[in-house]
Amino acid sequence: METDPRIFYLIDNYIFCSISSSCPAVFDLIVNNKNAVTLENIPVRNAKQILKKTRVRIDTKEHRECVPYLRFRLMITEFILEILHGNRSLDISIILAAMAAKKISDVAESNANEIPKIINTYRTQLTQASTSRAVDSIEPNLRLKFIIVNNLMVKYLEDLEADVNISVLHDGENVILANYERGKEEFDKVFAGREWAMRNIAENMFLDVFYHLNIVQDTFFDIFAYFTACVATVQVFAQAIGFASKDIERDFIKAVAHLSRGMSHNKTVASKVVEEMKSLGLTTPAHLAIIIK
Repeated sequence: METDPRIFYLIDNYIFCSISSSCPAVFDLIVNNKNAVTLENIPVRNAKQILKKTRVRIDTKEHRECVPYLRFRLMITEFILEILHGNRSLDISIILAAMAAKKISDVAESNANEIPKIINTYRTQLTQASTSRAVDSIEPNLRLKFIIVNNLMVKYLEDLEADVNISVLHDGENVILANYERGKEEFDKVFAGREWAMRNIAENMFLDVFYHLNIVQDTFFDIFAYFTACVATVQVFAQAIGFASKDIERDFIKAVAHLSRGMSHNKTVASKVVEEMKSLGLTTPAHLAIIIK
C-alpha cells in the first residue's frame, strides 16, 4: 500500500516514520507547530498494525554490506537531530553536524563498528562552548552562496522553482545586499515568534534526504552535503519571497513544498548536485559553512 508522503522504515526492531515536506499540508504544520518534528515511541501493537497495512522499507543485507554506516542509521539519525535541535543558531548547528558527518564517513570507510564510539566522543566535544565560538567566527560569503545556490537551482531544479525569482537578490555574481536585507527583514516579521520554523524545516528535510531519498551509494558526508545545499536553497527562497511577495507565508509554504519534491524524491538530481558540489570543492565542513552562513 502506498503511504506517500509518509515513509515507514524498519530498522532492527524499530519502525521509523517520517512525513515528507513536499506535501503543502505537512509543510504548513512544520512552520506552525513547534513540536512538529519529534521522535516519538509508539506501542508495539500499533507498530504491528503498520507492518500489516503499509509498505515498510528496510535496509537490505546488500545495502548494509556495501554501505556499512547503515547498520547505525537510527543512532546517526538521533545524533544529527540532537545537534540540529540544539540551542545554537541553525547555521552553527548544521556546520557542527557536518563536522560529525565527516568523521562518521571517514570512520565508516575503515571500521564502521567505531561509529558509536565516534558519536559519543563528538557528543562531548560539541557541548563545549569553544567549539560553537570557533564556528560562529566564520564570516559569511553571500556572493559565493548565491552563485552556488543559483547554479544548483538552474541546472537541476529549473522546473521546480515554483515561481520564485531569486535574481531579485543578485545580479550575476553581485549580491544586491539591500534587497537581501529587506527580504530577510520582511520574512522575519512574518515569522516573528516562530524562529524555530526554519529549524523544523531543516530537521524534516534531513529526514527526507536520509530516509525518503536514501542515496545509499554515497558516503554519509555526501548525503549531509546535499542536505546542506537544500537548506541553503530554502534560505535563499525565504529572502527572495520576503522581498517580492505580498503574501509571504502562503508563497513560502507553496514554493518550498513544491521544491521539496525535487529535492527529496529524485535520486538522479541528488547525485548530480553532489557531483556538482564536489567539482566546486565543497568537500569539507568548512566549505559547507560557505553556503549555509
